[in-house]
Amino acid sequence: MASERKVVPVYVKFINGGLAGIGSASICHPLDFLKTRMQLSGYGKKVKEHQTVFHLARHVFLNEGILTFYDGLSASLMRQISYTSVRTGVFTSLLDAFSKNGTPPGIFTKMGIGVVTGIAGALVGNPFDVALIRMAADGRLPSSERRNYKHVGDALYRMVAEEGIKSLFRGVVPNMARAIVVSITSFVTYLEIKEFLVDKGYMNDNLASHSVSSMISGLVVSVASLPIDAVKTRLQNMKTIDGVPEYTGLLDAGTKIIQKEGLHALFKGLTPYYLRLGPNTIFYFIFLEELTILYKKHVLGDTSGTGL
Repeated sequence: MASERKVVPVYVKFINGGLAGIGSASICHPLDFLKTRMQLSGYGKKVKEHQTVFHLARHVFLNEGILTFYDGLSASLMRQISYTSVRTGVFTSLLDAFSKNGTPPGIFTKMGIGVVTGIAGALVGNPFDVALIRMAADGRLPSSERRNYKHVGDALYRMVAEEGIKSLFRGVVPNMARAIVVSITSFVTYLEIKEFLVDKGYMNDNLASHSVSSMISGLVVSVASLPIDAVKTRLQNMKTIDGVPEYTGLLDAGTKIIQKEGLHALFKGLTPYYLRLGPNTIFYFIFLEELTILYKKHVLGDTSGTGL
C-alpha cells in the first residue's frame, strides 16, 4: 500500500506567504514608493510635477532625503502580513485541494482559484493598503495639508477617528479587481510557465526555472494590473471636500482621470511599477519556493527538492 503523500499544512502556507511577502517588500519598497508618487504626479496640480521616474527619484533624494524612499514601510510590511499571507495561503491550499495525486489542476481551475484568492486578500489587506498610499503620498503635499501619520498604527487609528471605519475600505472594489488580476496573472502565469519548462525538459525545478517564470509573470502582471492600480491609488488618497468625495467609485474615478489627464494617466508609473513588480515577483516566488522546500525537507522529510 502506497504511503500517504505528505502535504504542507495550511497554516504553514499562510506563514510562508507572509514571510515571502515581507522579504520581497523590504527589498522593493523604494520602488513601490516611487510608483505611488508617479501615479499622483500632477494630481491636484496645474502642471505635471515629474516627467520621468528618474526625475522624481532625484527630486525626492535632493529635497526630502534618502529615508523618504521608505515612507510607509510599516504599512507595507503589515500589508504583506495580511494581504500576501492570505492570498498565498488561500491559493496554495485550494491548489492542493484541486490537485489529484500530485498533478495540479488545469489553467481554468487555477484562474477560478485566483479570483477567490484576490477577493480574500484584498478584503483583509485593504486598510493597510490605504495607509501605505497615504504615507507614501504625504511628502508631495504642502505642509498644511499633510496627514503626518507616525506609523501604520497611527494611520489606521486616525482614519477611523477622523473619517469613520469606512475609510479603511476606501478603494476596496478596485483593490479587489486589481487583486484578482494580480492573483490570476502572477500565480497562474508563474505556475504554467514553470510547469511547461520543467515538463518539457527545458529546465529543472530549481532556482533558474523559478527566476525565469517569475520574471515573465512580473511583466504580465504589470501591464494587466497597472490601470486598476492607478484608479485604486486615486480613490484611496482622495479627500472629501465639504462632505463631497472627489470620486464616487471605480468607474467615476477612471472616467474623470481619462477626461482630465488622458488615457496615458492610467499607465503613469509603469516603469517603477514593473521595476517594483518584476523584482518583487522574483523575490516573492523565490522566497516562497525556498521556504516551502526547507519545510518539506526538515519537517516532512521530503528531499525531492520541489516547492510549490
